[in-house]
Parts: sequence; structure tokens; C-alpha cells
Amino acid sequence: MRVLCHALRISDRLSMNEMRERIIECFDDRMLLIVDECHLSMYGQMYSNHPLDFIREIFDRKKSGIVLSGTKAFKQEIEHGKLSKMMRQLIRRRVTTLMLPDVPTREDLNTFAAAYGLPPATGEARKLEAKLIETEALGMWLTTLRCAAKIAGKNKAPMNWDNVIAARRQLQVLEGALGEAVS
Repeated sequence: MRVLCHALRISDRLSMNEMRERIIECFDDRMLLIVDECHLSMYGQMYSNHPLDFIREIFDRKKSGIVLSGTKAFKQEIEHGKLSKMMRQLIRRRVTTLMLPDVPTREDLNTFAAAYGLPPATGEARKLEAKLIETEALGMWLTTLRCAAKIAGKNKAPMNWDNVIAARRQLQVLEGALGEAVS
């Protein structure tokens, strides 16, 4: 609730009930609340104090759209965990489940590349892309693409795969320097 208060510019110095009501009043049927990392909410609290129960209340009272994003652990908890009875209330409200693949598809990666003005990766760039997706996940690949765009911009040159390869090398140097500083 404190995170929502901050996002909605509501004081978090109110009582929990006041925060609850003020947050709910901010929503209407034209809004969409996206809650990422829902699997983290599955630990600790039970039923009426549970964050997802509060999300369900927003949906019930304001008919706002809700997107709950979580890992496979979240899906497992919804179906079989300690909170599965409470979670069935969400499912009965026409929750649609969409399971994304653990790794992005080739088409997804081509879409990310196109967003940076790049053709699909081939050769050394394709190997780098595959290695980073496998070993460090999508976040590091996107960080590498962002760094490559900065390199291209700094050089006042068009974005290309050479920028991406150079960006990865720079990130590795930085990671090495940080690793040495921590040791």
C-alpha cells in the first residue's frame, strides 16, 4: 500500500484504513493496475492482510483492469499453495492466464533489435545474443542494447551490431572493475 500511495501521491502517514480507502478512490473502470513480481507477495501474510486481497478489492469495487505478473512460482502458489483458496476468488473474476516462455523467442529478440534500428542478429552478434540470454537473461541483453545505442549516439553514428559488441566489452570491463573493488 505504501508503494501505491507513493505512486498516487497519497501521504503514507495515514492509518492503514485511510490509505486503503484513498488508494481505492483513485481507481475507476478506465484504469489498469499492473502489479509486477507478484510471486514476492506470496510470502508472509495470510488472507485478509494479503496484498493480492487488496488488489482484488480494488477490482471488485472499482472494476479497474488488473494485470498480475509473476514467475512460475506464482502460478504454482495460485493453484496449489497455502493461499490457493483465496486466489480462486481472483480466478473466478475472469482472470486470464498467459504463461510467457522462460526465454524470449527468436521473434521477440528480433523485435528488440528492430526497436534499436537493427536487423536480426547474425554471426558474432547472434552468438553474443544467445550467450547473454542463456547465461544472464533478457535484462542484461537489453542493458547491452541500451549501452550500444549510447555508444552510437556519442559517436554520432548509426546503430549497428559492432556497437552492441563494443558495448558488451565495455560492460565486461566495468563488471571486472566492480568485482575487483568488492574483493
